[in-house]
Amino acid sequence: MFKPLATFCLLAPWILLPFWPSASSPPLAPPAAQPADWVQLPAKPRILITNDDGIQSDGIVQLARALSVIADVTVVAPDDNRSGSSGSSTVFSEPLVVTEQQMQGIGTVYAVSGTPVDAAEFGLLHLGQDHPFDLIISGINAGLNVGEVAHYSGTVGAAMEGPAFGVPGIAISQMSRQGFQRAAEFAVVFVQKLIAEGARKGMVYSINIPDQVKLPLPVRSGPMGGRYLQVKAFAKVADDGNSKTYRAITKFDSQAPPGSDTHLVFSNQISITPLPFQWADADALQHLQQWKFDDVQ
Repeated sequence: MFKPLATFCLLAPWILLPFWPSASSPPLAPPAAQPADWVQLPAKPRILITNDDGIQSDGIVQLARALSVIADVTVVAPDDNRSGSSGSSTVFSEPLVVTEQQMQGIGTVYAVSGTPVDAAEFGLLHLGQDHPFDLIISGINAGLNVGEVAHYSGTVGAAMEGPAFGVPGIAISQMSRQGFQRAAEFAVVFVQKLIAEGARKGMVYSINIPDQVKLPLPVRSGPMGGRYLQVKAFAKVADDGNSKTYRAITKFDSQAPPGSDTHLVFSNQISITPLPFQWADADALQHLQQWKFDDVQ
């Protein structure tokens, strides 16, 4: 069972929780010892920050600046927008070009030529070789990654590289395409929760934030559910003999199972969903192991 997440509200841009940090805030007390399947984070964790919208996106800039108050942050991200990359990688077929850049308020950051997964892997394995990271955070994505849409997400895919190497992950996305300050502030709140409560091994915590039109914003946890962005068909838009061009016809549908992450966000609530790195279903596996097969000759 997952450890239950506390329920709290985002009241205003400057009032999040009683322990909202500032540069002068005292360090948090060390958390109590955790069970073997939980990770205890240090009071000031070392965090790798990445995304799929690219190194120049305002979302990653706001996220890095906010987290730098409570953590040692390193930023590694694709050199351009790689949205929808899921868990794809280019490093098996071509070299990775890494360019050092400057980010105001952070210093040196790293832009990579590959996918979000490539950026995360480079950070974890190369930049974290001597001093491993305690946490990886991907975002802030301009657009939701709730329900089945999360399977296509480069934001979630990059965060999943953390559990692959024993590091807990967070993917944070928002409905709005602009204005990332409140989401960045909530990321700080959630990291402090993980420091206090512990993080589940092999897990990515997927956070999705609604349009923030109405305050306060309740915070809830719920399972994946719904498919708010759907491909319904393909329409031919050009025909050049044997070569034809098709464009996807998409549909927006906010209907989703009650209590699911999609339902929560479209009900003006912040949704947090724990996504496991291990895909195998224990019950289905146990049933499958009872099947009898003849050896294939």
